[in-house]
Amino acid sequence: MENKGTKVIRTHRLVLRPFTVEDAPAMFRNWASDSTVTEFLTWPPHESPAATAELLTRWAKETAEDPSVYQWAIELKSIEEPIGSISAMHIDEKTAACELGWCIGKKWWGQGIMPEAGAAVIAYLFDEVGMNRVAARHDVRNPKSGRVMQKLGMTYEGVLRQAGMCNAGICDEAYYSILKNEYLARGRALIPEKSCGAVIFTERWGERFYLIERMKKGHISLCKGHVEGRETEHETAAREIREETALEVEFLDGFRESTEYSAFPGSVKTVVFFLAHAANMNTMAQPEEVSEILWLSEMDALRTLTYDSDRDVLRKAAAFLREQDAAKGV
Repeated sequence: MENKGTKVIRTHRLVLRPFTVEDAPAMFRNWASDSTVTEFLTWPPHESPAATAELLTRWAKETAEDPSVYQWAIELKSIEEPIGSISAMHIDEKTAACELGWCIGKKWWGQGIMPEAGAAVIAYLFDEVGMNRVAARHDVRNPKSGRVMQKLGMTYEGVLRQAGMCNAGICDEAYYSILKNEYLARGRALIPEKSCGAVIFTERWGERFYLIERMKKGHISLCKGHVEGRETEHETAAREIREETALEVEFLDGFRESTEYSAFPGSVKTVVFFLAHAANMNTMAQPEEVSEILWLSEMDALRTLTYDSDRDVLRKAAAFLREQDAAKGV
């Protein structure tokens, strides 16, 4: 292994970066002063922003000078300030092993932020630093932390009875770990995601028009969304189309295309597209996510879409329809 320090890592929602002293007010306000957050941690709540600043002065110096220090601020992009921290500690260079620790402000619990941060850090430690084992542990009275470890693909190893001490007192500690070969066997996908959607088309004036969406985030794409619960692929696609466009569509048999990409380290996202016919152009954009719905010709849609993967799927869908036309003698 080769220690490389606290490198900046970006995910969907987060920037993982070294702390600066200027982070002290946000750290104190967002989590360090909250006794609920620190209940199962080993350090007490901070009494003042000055105490937080004193700690961050030391952390910033250690991070800048020592590549074996891994101490990230978890900055939420939408508010541009840190909401928690994640670190790799107890590093054993002989066995290429370390242990993760984390905490996050109560306001952001239950939003999947810690698995997102943890997956990115584990990917960095395996892929770039050369770690072989990444472990984590939690007070058994804090099962939420254990669920994060499970989401990160860690294996439960057992409980050491009364082996730890935290603000809640002496505790039983549950241990988890993931090995590099397990991570590689999963295709570096600690957090696999799946979305389904469709190339939607309709006919007007002897020509086909394709539906594309200008999203609130700025990109222009085909209609798609995340699988929820035990939905089938078609059920997800139909629901997303209804939610984002208010259309009821008919899926055509014989067309299914999928793309796969890594949105951030530790994640692999699969997107499945079907082909769907809309009887009309009467749409209503979902205001939370979609800025505008456009019906465009094939060439105009190809010019307008943001991503090459969407363009490739639309080309295949259009070619599939032309083949059907030829078979019907149209």
